[in-house]
Amino acid sequence: MSDKGRPVFGLCRFQSGRWRVGAMGFVLLFLGVVESGCAVREQVRRVCIGVEASENLNFYGGKANSLTLLIYPLADDSGFLNAPVSELFSGHRPSGVLEPPVPITVEPAEKMDWEQVFPAATRAVGILADYDREPGVEGQESGLSERRVVVPARCGFMKPRLKLLERRIGDS
Repeated sequence: MSDKGRPVFGLCRFQSGRWRVGAMGFVLLFLGVVESGCAVREQVRRVCIGVEASENLNFYGGKANSLTLLIYPLADDSGFLNAPVSELFSGHRPSGVLEPPVPITVEPAEKMDWEQVFPAATRAVGILADYDREPGVEGQESGLSERRVVVPARCGFMKPRLKLLERRIGDS
């Protein structure tokens, strides 16, 4: 008993009740934050690609040149892989492509980590490299298949890595 005749345990119960209310408030706040994070995560997908360019990147006219990559968010890769490269360069969006491509420019010998947010339905990204072409090759499909690749849409330790060689996308 306390000096005023009230049990000490009553005070403990009051404090414990306050603690419970505070803890419940914290838990509800935490669940709200997690839920809102899940809602954002369900609406978008973060895509990361490690890029390493050759010193002789896009070798044309006796020197290395910068290279433009077009990055397509794909729900399905078949339309991207089956579309003629010339149509992709002219702006055609085949089935399975979710948004217009995002262009990035890579300089010779550059190493970079690229990151972009795409729609949640993105399962892979199609990459089209706009290498300079020899005169007379314009519009022909021969050799252009080495300028297109599909990689998984992911980030972190397992992010895709892309090697850009002199005239083609290489294996990494």
